[in-house]
Amino acid sequence: MMVIIICIVVFGRLVLNRTPGWGEPGSLMFMVWFSLVSAFLGILEDKHLRVTFTDMFLPPALIRVFDFVSLFIIFVFSLFMIIYGYQMAELARLNIITGLGIKSSWLFAAVPAAGVALLLAAVEKGIRILWKKK
Repeated sequence: MMVIIICIVVFGRLVLNRTPGWGEPGSLMFMVWFSLVSAFLGILEDKHLRVTFTDMFLPPALIRVFDFVSLFIIFVFSLFMIIYGYQMAELARLNIITGLGIKSSWLFAAVPAAGVALLLAAVEKGIRILWKKK
């Protein structure tokens, strides 16, 4: 959807010399939701950035402990995102996104939604590590 909106905006700007007022805020809405909510894929599939240099030198049991510590940090951060993201979305319900005509809380609701996704991904990854034999 974001690519389609950007194409409409570019077409309107270059060909029609007129851009829709909802184009820029609409693409921003999709970008925020996509970037925040899709972060859980990095946790589930081990595609996130991390330092693996120490994995060559540490025993597997200690690596497993480090994995659990990092998942615990992600778990705590997810709770932070859920609690304070919800509060932020509640504050933003008083504002309207210009061009879209919807409440700003729809934009900020991506934070607690991403927190829930990260929380579930961390729990699932922790269960996978726990049952994996090394």
